[in-house]
Amino acid sequence: MSEKHFYVRSINIPIYKGKLIIILTNDSNMLNSHVPEFEDVKEEVYAHTFYTSWDESQAFVIALNFKHKVKITHGIIWHEVLHAVNYIANYVGIEHDVNNDEPMAYLGTWITDEVYKFINKQNIKI
Repeated sequence: MSEKHFYVRSINIPIYKGKLIIILTNDSNMLNSHVPEFEDVKEEVYAHTFYTSWDESQAFVIALNFKHKVKITHGIIWHEVLHAVNYIANYVGIEHDVNNDEPMAYLGTWITDEVYKFINKQNIKI
């Protein structure tokens, strides 16, 4: 059995307000006990995005559990990034515009890059 891990990275979001928090784990119990939003959740969380207060600022959290029966895939990561983009855009007042979606595309690219940098730094294989 592999060693259990719980990695957290907090990054200030450039241009936009708040922080991006990335949580990578392979332990559902640690995830549920360390993240107040999951304390009362009865099922195992495998991937979730939410916003919360973190160090007195608004934070947007992407949590990925790599030891769940549902395998974390590139598509699941994209799914969670899209939630984060929408939460952040809503928080800072960006309205979705299909004729000018560059602000959302830029933000999604930045978040995706940060998630993959952290996954690679921890030597997690997808």
